[in-house]
Amino acid sequence: MMGIEGVGIWGRSRRLGNLGPRLAIAIAASGLLACGGALTTAEVTTIAIARQQITTPGAAQSSASDGTASDGAASEIVTLEGTVEQRLPLLNGAVYRLQDDSGSLWIRTDSEAPLTVGDRLTVQVELRYQAVPVGDRDWGEPYAIERDRLQRQPAP
Repeated sequence: MMGIEGVGIWGRSRRLGNLGPRLAIAIAASGLLACGGALTTAEVTTIAIARQQITTPGAAQSSASDGTASDGAASEIVTLEGTVEQRLPLLNGAVYRLQDDSGSLWIRTDSEAPLTVGDRLTVQVELRYQAVPVGDRDWGEPYAIERDRLQRQPAP
């Protein structure tokens, strides 16, 4: 789930300026009231299970912008929880390695929201696989694209 104009709740809408975060809070609050005071959260998947779902080449190949994998299959969206172990800035956004007790996974984000090593995150991601064929062997790597940052607990 993406926020307004394709950014997360903490990002700024290109069209709405600072209204985007306020609108997101209002929508969340109305959801809380509509469901009797308790928002349901998506089931959290371990990183090891997420990696198993995309380790097989063809399971979620490099994707098109419409949310489908290049082989036409729908990309899987899961919720992950873990600690940011590494962060690398990019021209547009960043990549970070999210670690939990079962393993780690690189995640690409376009969000401008603050993110530092040691932060504890709950994120909704789209699972992907980047094939790297060398000869008759695939040295590809599973990764994910952040769709929504559900929770951030800053590093101590």
